[in-house]
Amino acid sequence: MATYIRSVRNNRPNTVYLRVPGFDPLNPLFIASEVTVDLLSVTTADTLAAMQRYLAALVAAGELTVTATIDSAALYLPVPSVSSSVNAIAVASDVTDAVLFTPAATGMYSVSVYAVCTASATGGDVAPTLLVGWTDETGFNQNYVATPLGANATLITYEVFPVWDIAGNPIVYTLQGGVYGTLRYNLHFVVEQL
Repeated sequence: MATYIRSVRNNRPNTVYLRVPGFDPLNPLFIASEVTVDLLSVTTADTLAAMQRYLAALVAAGELTVTATIDSAALYLPVPSVSSSVNAIAVASDVTDAVLFTPAATGMYSVSVYAVCTASATGGDVAPTLLVGWTDETGFNQNYVATPLGANATLITYEVFPVWDIAGNPIVYTLQGGVYGTLRYNLHFVVEQL
């Protein structure tokens, strides 16, 4: 883990020319006298990281003063990793505790749900309820994603929510209470470790 120079101040009476890697040298960043600049407001994280050697040289030469730093862990926040992706197509019956993902480590997970009715209800069809379940320190919990799902073709339901799941306990989905004559659903799930 590294610490990067994030913000600098020009304490000199003259403007300081700041070379930004990847930028047009004919259009450089100038820091006027007595001005402080948060470099993340004018560059990207990658550019800021590439500028560090040059910034350190300007600081060592007394041309700039460091006014703020940033830890590399904060500069490059982790991107959630997809742990599981499940697609149930043309679902025409209730489902109980179908496993989406069983984590090896206790932690925070994001569950994304996208459900679409692909064939409308007729006659005695009844739209089901879609739930997602997980286990935390208090035991088994469920989130009602849709109560009930829509019963008209092309009707879409979606939701994203966090869960804290204990290692070895599966994150599951349940479709319950439906009566399926012509009624059909496509169910799409993504579980990401945060």
